[in-house]
Amino acid sequence: MNFGTRFIKVLTALIIVCVSLEALSWGYEGHRVIVQIAMDFLSRSVSSKVVNKKMMKILNSDANGKPTGSKITPPMIASFADDMRGNPNFDCIKMLHFVNIPPDVTDYQTYADKNPAGDAVTAVEALAKFMRSNDQADLDAVPAFTQLRVNVPIDQALALKLFLRFFGDLYQPLHLGYPEDFGGNTIEVKMFGQITNLHSIMDGIMKPFLTDPTAYSKDLEREETTQTKKLSLRETLLPAVNETLALRATLYQFTQFETVTVKPASGSDPNAPPIT
Repeated sequence: MNFGTRFIKVLTALIIVCVSLEALSWGYEGHRVIVQIAMDFLSRSVSSKVVNKKMMKILNSDANGKPTGSKITPPMIASFADDMRGNPNFDCIKMLHFVNIPPDVTDYQTYADKNPAGDAVTAVEALAKFMRSNDQADLDAVPAFTQLRVNVPIDQALALKLFLRFFGDLYQPLHLGYPEDFGGNTIEVKMFGQITNLHSIMDGIMKPFLTDPTAYSKDLEREETTQTKKLSLRETLLPAVNETLALRATLYQFTQFETVTVKPASGSDPNAPPIT
């Protein structure tokens, strides 16, 4: 079991033991932990430390590359794309937070009916390529980025901010959700007397455990063997995506809820972003 799988299975298990809804929020806290884990991996070798140093320079320099004196770290801006949801210029990239994939699909590459405007996987791949090449043409592989660039220039700093958020989305199984229930958004559940939906439950699983995201990520890491860590460092994106796909069915074991109601989703856009 690699580190990505272990991480999500730990989170999924927390649902089963009934985490209190009053303290929930995957969003900011969960994304900080995912990025912190990645940063911890980057501290393990000389070449990776160079990458880490470059990220810090990008986030703390102005448009001319001069240091701003700020001390922004990648975990701090892990939810930047969410913060931009109130900005209409960023509406065109809402679909890049997720991928709609039917229950019977276990391999992202074999799924033919992907959103032509892009999704979380193609967004992460295009942003990674652009950050290596600094060639704007690499972003045009995702039409949503082409549309964004009409009003918002995408430089290295913005690309990194978007990359960190969409990368984190790929580790939330319901962001690779079933089209018929919009990633669990139309699965209404009642838990501790409160009504919410399955997607919100999963989004909200992290906060009670994250008074210190750095310490939490290190606690998770300590459970991994040296061999597993080496495999995680070599792993490419698509195997990790497929492992997240395999975990989705676990979230549809509804024994932990008081009631479960599947709300109709007729008339909705199957490519619409999650409503949470």
